[in-house]
Amino acid sequence: KNCLLLHKTYSNPKALNLADPAVISAQITEDLAVEILEFEAFKKLLLIEQDALITGDTSSLTEITEKKATRISQLDDLAASRLKHIQSLGFKPDPTGVAQWISSADAKTSRLWKSLLTLGNDIQATNTLNGKLINTRLQYTQQTMSALLAAVNQAELYGPSGQREGTPQSNNTRGIIGKA
Repeated sequence: KNCLLLHKTYSNPKALNLADPAVISAQITEDLAVEILEFEAFKKLLLIEQDALITGDTSSLTEITEKKATRISQLDDLAASRLKHIQSLGFKPDPTGVAQWISSADAKTSRLWKSLLTLGNDIQATNTLNGKLINTRLQYTQQTMSALLAAVNQAELYGPSGQREGTPQSNNTRGIIGKA
């Protein structure tokens, strides 16, 4: 949260001279550092989710999902702000424009950008693995439910008369208990 407060303070258009490319470039560099911190926090959430999935701690998954949604929203806001700043420098807010922008950026900004991309790839891989873990759990649950339902359907159930339900009875309606 502190990172976002810092970002929002510096991203305030009134606090920036948006006509000065040096100021905008410095803001982008600061924003990238904040974005990296937020990506790292998101990755930690994914690792917590992964641990919960592996250990079967399903009770914590709802809370983790809510936290992930909040982080994703924050990351979207940071990316939108970054693209807006890049566009104000005269670059298009698309992959080609970003590539052109980064080729003209200073060494620190380039390092931060590469770190952000690497971290993004790590997050994508972790999220993919979590998705596979979720699918595995889902398949296991579905197989277990199918086995339980099949067992219930095959079970010999006894009715109020003490006889198995669904089996023909003899002429003696009193059944086994009546013969004793």
